[in-house]
Amino acid sequence: GGLELLCQVHQAHMALQLEAPELGLRLSDAMGQRCALAMREVELGNAQMSRRHQLVSAALHRAGHAHANEHFLPFLGYMVDIVLHETNVVVEVHGVASYDAQRRTLPSTAMRTRHMQLRGWQVIEIPPWEWPSELKEQESYLSRRLGAVARDIAAPSSTALRHHHSLLASCPGQPGGCTFRPQLWQQPHAQQRRASSVTSAAPSVRRARRGGHSADEQEEA
Repeated sequence: GGLELLCQVHQAHMALQLEAPELGLRLSDAMGQRCALAMREVELGNAQMSRRHQLVSAALHRAGHAHANEHFLPFLGYMVDIVLHETNVVVEVHGVASYDAQRRTLPSTAMRTRHMQLRGWQVIEIPPWEWPSELKEQESYLSRRLGAVARDIAAPSSTALRHHHSLLASCPGQPGGCTFRPQLWQQPHAQQRRASSVTSAAPSVRRARRGGHSADEQEEA
């Protein structure tokens, strides 16, 4: 449909801006805003918590890690599963649809993760087959995963964190903590760097949305 196409254009535009800024290729302001708003509409419409997401959130709560669920990142236009408060850490609880039959991450999921990392976010991805069933094992698992990025968690001067908190302060009480402001994501970012390749065509956004919670729920049923 029309929204799907606009979302794919938005993701391709993000790839160009974040992974190959030296090319100087960008959409017009009007088209960029149109695509970004379409991305926001789809992401907010797809927002839902799977059972495993709820378990991860509960385990973080038991461990004393304050966090927000279903949080919108304005610059990228992505809705993420979990953002830890006062950090630059995102936790993505993936479903089976984020991987192929050999458990390799799909390009659509990998692109989202890469874009978040290029914006300064530390991304912890939790595959469905890794999540323990026992409560103590769940807490130990999260402790190990968080420990792997502990040095970056302790860096409140992160560019992504400053940008994130400035947005929260400027527009409280909105979905995901902030009203979308398309003019912000067209500003150049100091931490941009070239990745190994630029994704030529963004895959289906609905399929890419954190692996599709519907498939996740079917797996757990």
